[in-house]
Amino acid sequence: MPRVATQKSKVDRAPNRSVGSSMKRKARERPQPKPLEVSEPSKELQLKKKEFVPRNRFEAYWCETLGPEIAAQVSTSDEKLRASMLKKGYTEDTVEEGIRRYHARMDALMDLGQKPMAWGFKPRPGRIDGLQLIDIPGSEPLVIRLYDGDMESFGQFCLDFYSLETKAAVNTPSGWVINVEPEPGSMTMLCGGTMNSWELNSGMAPSQIPAGEERFSIVEGAICHLERPGMDSFWFEIPRRKRPLPPGVQLAKARSF
Repeated sequence: MPRVATQKSKVDRAPNRSVGSSMKRKARERPQPKPLEVSEPSKELQLKKKEFVPRNRFEAYWCETLGPEIAAQVSTSDEKLRASMLKKGYTEDTVEEGIRRYHARMDALMDLGQKPMAWGFKPRPGRIDGLQLIDIPGSEPLVIRLYDGDMESFGQFCLDFYSLETKAAVNTPSGWVINVEPEPGSMTMLCGGTMNSWELNSGMAPSQIPAGEERFSIVEGAICHLERPGMDSFWFEIPRRKRPLPPGVQLAKARSF
């Protein structure tokens, strides 16, 4: 999750006040405090701050779908990868060969169609392919944004609230609640009722969720209604993905007597 910008201290925000000349003189006579010693960031953190260069096709996929910053966070650093190879039995003379084999194995997995999963990760800024929006009447410019989140194999979509004005995701506005209507014969029977975000389900309080990082997941075809204080319920439907049948297969449909 992105870091939350720290607020300035009260001292930084306090307005300048005039003082008497005697007070100024006393202030000049006070010994100046020594500068604080700031420890240098770790090599791993410095690496993440640099422009990330993918070393295999797995990491190239991360860069394309999530952006270089997230790719740097989810990829194993050179230092950790080297340490892992040494633990597996490689020596200082052979560790580079082990690293080369690791990256080749990642490339081979991509050739087999085993792309890395990014469950719940939000689309990188500016990426619009595969996104769907649901307008929320009376709450413009907010919309409900649907994105894949690598949840297709579970028959689900990820969703969040998104501002068309700022082009950024936002956390659930105060008092808003999404409810899932249980529909007989569907998976919504297992998830009917109030829909909680991943962050709330993990034990985080709303105040602890970084801005724009809250996300939900919901099964395809679900009927939902959004409750907003002082407003009527807003009903909406989660779409279903179109899945192609195997070549040559035709489905027989029921008919009336």
